[in-house]
Amino acid sequence: MVERLFLMGAGGVRTAAMAAACLLVLGVGCQVRAGVTFNFNFLDDPGVGFNAYGSTGDDRRAGLTLAGDYIAQFFVNYDATIELDVIGSETDDYVLAGAASNYNSDYPGIGFVDIGDVMHKILGGDSADPAPNAADGEIVWNFQDFDWEPLSDFQAGELDLISTAIHEMTHVIGFVSSIWEDGSSYYHYAGEATAWEPFDAYVADVDGFLINHTTYKMRLARWLEASVGGTGPDAGLFFNGPNARAANDGNPVPLYSPRTWEDGSSGSHLDTNYFTDENAKMMNSEASVYDGLDIRTYSDIELGILQDIGYTDLFIPLAGDVNGDGFVGLDDLDIVLSHWNQTVATGDQSVGDITYDGYVGLDDLDIILSNWNASTAPGLVVPEPLATIIWLPMSVVLTIRTKRVKA
Repeated sequence: MVERLFLMGAGGVRTAAMAAACLLVLGVGCQVRAGVTFNFNFLDDPGVGFNAYGSTGDDRRAGLTLAGDYIAQFFVNYDATIELDVIGSETDDYVLAGAASNYNSDYPGIGFVDIGDVMHKILGGDSADPAPNAADGEIVWNFQDFDWEPLSDFQAGELDLISTAIHEMTHVIGFVSSIWEDGSSYYHYAGEATAWEPFDAYVADVDGFLINHTTYKMRLARWLEASVGGTGPDAGLFFNGPNARAANDGNPVPLYSPRTWEDGSSGSHLDTNYFTDENAKMMNSEASVYDGLDIRTYSDIELGILQDIGYTDLFIPLAGDVNGDGFVGLDDLDIVLSHWNQTVATGDQSVGDITYDGYVGLDDLDIILSNWNASTAPGLVVPEPLATIIWLPMSVVLTIRTKRVKA
C-alpha cells in the first residue's frame, strides 16, 4: 500500500506539456492546448540531494524535469498544475526512491472513486484541488546510499534517475492499487463494501474481476489465492481493462503477484517475471533496480492502463514521427541517420532520440521501421519503400551500439 502523504508546498521549478514543449523538447507534433504542468518543489537544504551544489544539483533537477516532460506530453488534452514536493535526502538504505499522491478528499463513498489529489486535478482542473494550499504529492530520493546518473552519461554502478522518476511519477498519477494484502481497502475491512482506486476496478484473476462492480465488495477467497498466485498468464493477478487488453493481443495483462506478498509492489506493478528481457516494461515491479540505462518509455500496454483508469482523453503521439508531420517515413529516417551513433540531448526527438536515452542508434531506427508508413490521419497512405534501408552507409552498420540485457 502506498503511503498517503499530506505535506505543504513551496517554491519550485516547472515543466509543462504545451505545444512548445511537445515540439522543442520531445519532438512530438501536437496542437496548442493548455496541458499539465508539473511544479517540482525542491525542499532539500543547500548542498543536499536535488539542491547539491554545482552541476550535480543542476543535473539532478534537470533529470527529474525531463521525466516530468515525458509524462506530460501524454496529457496535453488536460489542464492542471501539479505541485510535487521533492526531498532528495532519504537515508533508508532499503529505499531507492518513492512517490505518492496526497489524498486530501473526504471519504468518497463506495465504488472505484478513491482518487488522489493529483488525479483529481488532472481530470477536473485546478478548481478540483481538494487542498489548494498543499502540495498534491511527494517524491523522495536516496542519494546517500545509491549512485545515480541524472541524465544519460552512465558510469559503472550508476542507476537511471530518469527511468526511476518516470516509474514513480506514474504511480502518482494513478497507476496504483489500494488493495491490501488481506483484501481490505484503506477505509474498510476485507469483505466490506468500500472505496477503491480506479485501477482496482480492473484487477482480476483468471476467472474475471476480483471486486464486484455492483456491491463493491472483494471476492475474498479468490483474492487471497490470486494475490500470491505467481506468474501469469495462467495464475496470479491481472489487469483486465479493455484498452490494456487490446494492447496485449486481447489478453488480460499479468500483474506482479509473487508467492510472498510484497507491500507496495504486489498488485501495483506489471509482472516482472512475465515481462522479461526485451519485453520488459516501465512499470515492472523491479524497474530501475539494476545499474545502467533502463526503460524510459511507456509501452502500449501501460498507455492502455492509463486510459482504462480514467484518462480517456490521453494524447498518444505517433511513435517514430520524429518531425511531427503525422507520418512515419523517409523524412524521419533521414533525421535518425543524420545523427546516427551520436550522443544528443536526452529526449530530443528532433534529432532522432525516440527512446529517450540520449543516444541515436538501433533502438530508434527500429521504432521507425516498426511504424513505417503509419499516419495519424485515417486513410492517409503515402507509401515509401523500405528498400531505401539498403542504402545505409557501411559506417552506420559497423557502429551500432549494443545494450546490455538486464538479468
